[in-house]
Amino acid sequence: MPITFQCKSCSAKFRVDEKMAGKKVRCPKCQTVGEIPAAEPELLLPDPEPELPLPDPEPEIDYQMKSNVDDDFWSQTAGAMPMPAAAPAPSTSTSSSGNSGRQGNGLSEKDARRRVVFPATVLCAFALLGIVLGGLGLVAMVLLLIGGANRLPPDQLITNLIVTVLVFAGSIGTYRGANALRNLRGSAGSVWFALIVGMTPFGTYVCCPLAIPFAIWGIALMCDKRIASRFRD
Repeated sequence: MPITFQCKSCSAKFRVDEKMAGKKVRCPKCQTVGEIPAAEPELLLPDPEPELPLPDPEPEIDYQMKSNVDDDFWSQTAGAMPMPAAAPAPSTSTSSSGNSGRQGNGLSEKDARRRVVFPATVLCAFALLGIVLGGLGLVAMVLLLIGGANRLPPDQLITNLIVTVLVFAGSIGTYRGANALRNLRGSAGSVWFALIVGMTPFGTYVCCPLAIPFAIWGIALMCDKRIASRFRD
């Protein structure tokens, strides 16, 4: 049975054969000479209980949303979670909370609508009046042409009929363009048509002198890129 002894100088422990008991040996670590003590009976200790193996941890599964091309629904499939995309740096041009409703052009829809609503509404009213008067004139011309009870030459009657048709059609186009300007929605071409033709009798009929300042007002607003950019080309 091996004997375990401890060096008195460096406290190093060594194991030697029991046959070396009572002999002097030199410590291999500090070279100090010491005597090996006699073997002492070792206490019988109970065997330690065997350690039970720990259960294997459940594998961690990261779920990510995956869309199949042939399936309209989203399904969860196990796999590595993709790294999130880096968040864009906050814009310094619109840092205040009051500018949260503003677009990149710097003018919110509410502010733009407040600027155009008055001239556009007035042009809509004049255009509606032109539609009503032009429609009545068109009906009267058709009745005169069919009934033959007119005292005008046929060529003059046809000319008046053509002019009335143009006034009626132009008033409709003016109303549509002015309404698009009021709602900040629609084609920019229809808006420009309403602003230009609305200054003539073909757009607002007898109200064209009153419509001219409001049409010029609308043209000035459309020259502002912050407003014109809200309409499609």
